[in-house]
Amino acid sequence: MPNIYRTYEPESSRDSVLEYAGDECPALKIERSSPYVSHSEFRHNNYCPIWVDATDSLPIRIEECEIWGNSMHDDAPNSGGIYVRHGSGHIISANFVHGNDSGETGGIYLSYTTDSAITGNTITANTGGYRGGGVQVRRSTDTILCGNTISGNTVPDSWDGCGGGVYVYQSGYTTLIGNTITNNAVTCQDGRAGGVYVTNSNYLTVTGNTISDNSVEDGDAGGLRIWLSANAVLVGNVITGNTASGLGGGVIVSQSDDTVLTANTIAGNTAHGEGGAILLYQAHDAVLSSNIIKDNHTATGSTGGIYVTGDTERLSLAGDPNDSTFNIISGNDGYEVCNDSSFDPEGSTDVDATYVVWCTDDPSEIQGHIYDYFDHATKAIVYWYPFHERIPGDLNDDWDVGLDDLAQLLAYYGETSGMTYAEGDMDADGDVDLADLAELLGEYGTTCN
Repeated sequence: MPNIYRTYEPESSRDSVLEYAGDECPALKIERSSPYVSHSEFRHNNYCPIWVDATDSLPIRIEECEIWGNSMHDDAPNSGGIYVRHGSGHIISANFVHGNDSGETGGIYLSYTTDSAITGNTITANTGGYRGGGVQVRRSTDTILCGNTISGNTVPDSWDGCGGGVYVYQSGYTTLIGNTITNNAVTCQDGRAGGVYVTNSNYLTVTGNTISDNSVEDGDAGGLRIWLSANAVLVGNVITGNTASGLGGGVIVSQSDDTVLTANTIAGNTAHGEGGAILLYQAHDAVLSSNIIKDNHTATGSTGGIYVTGDTERLSLAGDPNDSTFNIISGNDGYEVCNDSSFDPEGSTDVDATYVVWCTDDPSEIQGHIYDYFDHATKAIVYWYPFHERIPGDLNDDWDVGLDDLAQLLAYYGETSGMTYAEGDMDADGDVDLADLAELLGEYGTTCN
């Protein structure tokens, strides 16, 4: 049975209020049992308020609780809000986790768990001294973080702190989907990843998240860092407004193989040094496709766009003219792409950037925004030709696929021969029909502006 310390009568809609001023016991300690904890309030405790060891237990459910104003500074591992270790199938859902403080993780901490979910929680203004201001997932497998708001959390105290919002360590098959991870910060010396930090964790999936306005005051990776982790997939995320005092304003992928970035918007991020949008260091076999990478900044570096270093091998930024997949890389400070890897006669460190939309049809302008072998003979090459001379679907050449293009196609819809691309024949078969309309609608809203 769970051990419960100091339970008060209900207040408002809460079933119970647990408040404890001591510093040696959690308010709710669960060992070898599987209660359902819901509609309770945990506040002002001087130890992790909900502490669970689920060894030999059925799944734990913690739902619709308010957990706020708690503090925990005992030896790690610990959390200011919820700590769950061991066991499988745990659900932590729809809780309000706010203003908690811990020497390690501020909000929610999962350790050695499998098949568990953190869903629909509001995790705000927590302070983690070392790893994960909001959430830490450690040595766990098949964890899902879905639909959470993770905002305003910080890692302020220790040297080398990581993950203002989320920290993932040695955890395979972790999935982040549909979360809002915003305004988190790492403020300690030599910190890393204001938003999300992932290390030693293979088969990460990051899909449909907003990672915005996170910061690192003395270190690298404002938004997201992936380190020593293979087979990460990032799809459909919006990564904007993040800042780093060092390298990598938006995303850093370092010493990690087979990373895939598809259909992400990476815009308006800032690094003091290189890689305002993305920095790739020994990120072998990475593939970037159908991303919008624009208007990112560097304060003192050469490259606001994509900075490639550490002799990264077999990097592809290439589009496919046959299925209209392409990256838009435009409007970034300095170089759009810098290949700082060493020249390899066999071409392993060259970057394939063919069929990219650079938002210009001037080859000299494109080359002027790329740094490679042709700027310094010790560097590897960026192959950027052939390139898209327009955005597919941009019938009127204004670098935007919008109502004007749709109207232009519809004006010729049903014509069966002699049509041109500008008249709506997107598949070059001479007519303007449903296939052309579907192709244009697939690109609708794509813009360089």
